Amino acid sequence: MLVSEDGLFPDEKLSYRVPFMYTFNETGTYRFIVKNTPEMNATIRVN
Repeated sequence: MLVSEDGLFPDEKLSYRVPFMYTFNETGTYRFIVKNTPEMNATIRVN
């Protein structure tokens, strides 16, 4: 389950080999985690 720490979208179920897309409309730094797997996280910076 992909979780946006900024609440950009509802928690999204991830599936193997199924793409997930999101368009960032504002600049900023956004953090994401995979629920119940804290070592899987990401930070995306949009300029």
